[in-house]
Amino acid sequence: MLKRLIASFLPLALWGEILSFSTLTANFTQSVVAPGGKKIIYTGTIALKQPNSAYWGYTKPVPKEIFVNGHEVIIHEPRLKQVTWRRMDESLNLGTLLKKAVRVNEGVWRASHDGIDATITVENNLPKTLFFTDKNGYQITIELNEIKLNPTIPVSRFSFTPPEGYDIIR
Repeated sequence: MLKRLIASFLPLALWGEILSFSTLTANFTQSVVAPGGKKIIYTGTIALKQPNSAYWGYTKPVPKEIFVNGHEVIIHEPRLKQVTWRRMDESLNLGTLLKKAVRVNEGVWRASHDGIDATITVENNLPKTLFFTDKNGYQITIELNEIKLNPTIPVSRFSFTPPEGYDIIR
């Protein structure tokens, strides 16, 4: 599941290459449908800063924070009192996919890379949805709402210091 979460949030940071913005904040709903049909819905907020910083604050079904800064991913799981540090794995980085995105008609972009096909929709010059199926057959849809382009976001939003007593996984 960790790889699916990482793979699903990375593309949003690259939407700035399709659309023109330096920062973005929004609420999101992310659905992940397993090949057998089981569906999990996640909700929360995001903050993005070009070229490669992102914060994902998941509120449901369980609280979780994901920080991306350059080639490092930090996953904070407060219920588990656990923090996981990961290097960005190229196979999970869908930035290349979005760099290949081609506009197919008004508001719709498509891209393919390394066996993954994605559809990106844009409404009123704002990113609205990203849909793709990962290599394991999971269908991932991320919908954004209450989008704000180019707000001021403090640099501290993209960094994390683990609380004392937490398990650290590297």
